[in-house]
Amino acid sequence: MLILNEFGILSGLKLNESKTKALWLGPWRQRTERPLDFIWTKEPLKVLGIHISYDKAGNERKNVGKKIENLNAKLGTWRSRQLSVFGRCLIVKSLGISQIVHSAAVLDIHKDYIVKIQSSIFKFIWKEKQDKIKREVLYQDYERGGLRVTHVETLCKALRLAWIQRFLKSDSWELENWKVIPCSFFKKYGGLYFLLHCNFDAKFLKSTEMPSFYKQILSFFLELKSIYDTNGDQELILFNNKEIQIGGKTVFYQDWFDQGVYSICDILDSDGMYLNFADFCRKFSVKSNFLTYFQILSAIPKRLLVKARDSLGTNSIFTPGNSTFHLSPSLLIDLSKLTCKDYYWLFLNRKEPCATGPNKWQRDLPQFTLSWSTIFKRIKSISKQNKLK
Repeated sequence: MLILNEFGILSGLKLNESKTKALWLGPWRQRTERPLDFIWTKEPLKVLGIHISYDKAGNERKNVGKKIENLNAKLGTWRSRQLSVFGRCLIVKSLGISQIVHSAAVLDIHKDYIVKIQSSIFKFIWKEKQDKIKREVLYQDYERGGLRVTHVETLCKALRLAWIQRFLKSDSWELENWKVIPCSFFKKYGGLYFLLHCNFDAKFLKSTEMPSFYKQILSFFLELKSIYDTNGDQELILFNNKEIQIGGKTVFYQDWFDQGVYSICDILDSDGMYLNFADFCRKFSVKSNFLTYFQILSAIPKRLLVKARDSLGTNSIFTPGNSTFHLSPSLLIDLSKLTCKDYYWLFLNRKEPCATGPNKWQRDLPQFTLSWSTIFKRIKSISKQNKLK
């Protein structure tokens, strides 16, 4: 209270004790004392729009279950309107999905809730009748025969990945206090930008000592890399590499990393041979253990050694401070600028479901060559009646 009172003197603000709710935390959560005239409760407390407590089921019910009820209520008010399919999709995104975006951005939404939300969306679009177009097609952009219907699971992943841009923003870490906590966790493994380049797997994420929120960011980015077959030179990263393990675990040496040792290529000489221990210590000014160095050398698979020799003289595999990332040989992205929308379409554009209409047309009338992307985009402007759209 002394700190709060001092803050009040300086800021001109005063804590209203009769309206302040409090919750015992950590090892004190079973205590029954009620000091400071606060309202002490074991029910979920609402902080910045999110309910928190030790009751996990209660948290989910208020943070997600209640939001789904609001979503259904909003859609219910528009259900009897004579809207086109395009109009119903717009209502879903503007009035429906907006109800759960905040919770999805900061919480892990259970798959059962995601299924309920997706089901509510399609019930509204098709007026609780059977789907007339494959859902995988509807998720796509207009030019691919879709209606840009929100794929809730992908949206949740994109909202989580959007935090990468906030973490990697060019502002200095020291100037933004809120970044201190994520920075401290990522720094144990070389920092977020380095981790995104590393050749890790799901087993590595389970063994890392960081909150599930940050693990999910890395897990969803790993999924994105697998969709685009992102391998290339990332296999040559020396640390956090699933193929370079000592005692069944990946390795990361902070002192090596600080001196610029990032990949297998860094510990090779101009002839493609491993540096001897003395030359290694001299080149990078590292005070390392002889056994540690040779443990690393023996852990490197021959396949990666051959690949590293072939990569000598090419561009650096990892450049600190550079936020670009090769998602595929033909796709270069800037991680410091990618938004939720960008990640969402990176996931969806990789899927190529084909609409039934063009396939049937091509099969029955092969002599006609049509630009289906142009046809799909013109549907809204050509058809004036809602039933025809």
